[in-house]
Amino acid sequence: MSRSFGPALGVLAALMSLALSAPAQEAAPPTAPAPPPPQPETPPAPAAPPPTPAPPPAAVPPAAPSATPPTTSPTPSGSTTPATPPTTEERVVEERVVDERIVSGPGAPKADDDAKDKSKTTTPPEEDEGPGLKWVWLVPDLGFSYINMKSFSETNLAVVDSEKSGLMAGAGAGIRLVFLTLGLRARHHFAMSMWQVMGDVGLHFKFGRVDPYLAIRGGYDSVGSFDQAVGNATGSAKVEVNGFNVGAGLGLDYFVTNAVTLGVEGSGDFLFLTRPLPPLPTGLTAQQQAAIKANPLYQNAGSSIGFGGVVAGRLGFHF
Repeated sequence: MSRSFGPALGVLAALMSLALSAPAQEAAPPTAPAPPPPQPETPPAPAAPPPTPAPPPAAVPPAAPSATPPTTSPTPSGSTTPATPPTTEERVVEERVVDERIVSGPGAPKADDDAKDKSKTTTPPEEDEGPGLKWVWLVPDLGFSYINMKSFSETNLAVVDSEKSGLMAGAGAGIRLVFLTLGLRARHHFAMSMWQVMGDVGLHFKFGRVDPYLAIRGGYDSVGSFDQAVGNATGSAKVEVNGFNVGAGLGLDYFVTNAVTLGVEGSGDFLFLTRPLPPLPTGLTAQQQAAIKANPLYQNAGSSIGFGGVVAGRLGFHF
């Protein structure tokens, strides 16, 4: 019987010895790793030369702040941080590139157009200073006249119808020295058959194209052909009345062009008239001649002081 349990006991003893040796191996401390072999020492690299300082950038006015918010970049943790703003040199380069694109692009304005636009916006509108200096003037006029030879006094004038009104036509010409005009003017009063030739001195107050003026006049008057005009008490057609006049006129001219004016004038004249002795009619008998010589109109000359007025339109030419 001892022979039958011997092999079994040997196997059991071997298993127990293995079980006891395993914990001992686990409890043993780990061995330290072997140190690495020494590395050969390398010589230090030579020192690099100091960098050459870059020239300072040209002075550039600071760029206008951008209206767009700063861009952000995500960090590894998932949060966002503002991106680093560009430096001054980078902004200058970007602005130059943008300016070149604007200037050289297809829709860029031309230099001539820019100059024209600037001249339109910066140049103030020029005021109209009128036609400038003129040296020669020619002014015909046409209007209505009134004449009364006996307005103030009369002595043996021998004019039956001494007051009339009607059409008047005339013209004047002369020179102009800035604001002063000198010239001659002639007028014919058709109803009275009176001619006037006068000197004309004018003071002008021109501003722009408007030219108001004051004229002083004086000259010679002549009334003839009484058989066609007013008649006379002597019955002779050769009776004449003449004299001189002094007057003034106020007017206003407007330069329609630089050489043509349209205007209106009102004027008045004092008439100092005289009637010379009329000649005796021819073909009369001695008795008839004696009767005519007894007439006071043939014995004394006549005189009067009258007045004449004119309202006329004017068309002027100035050179």
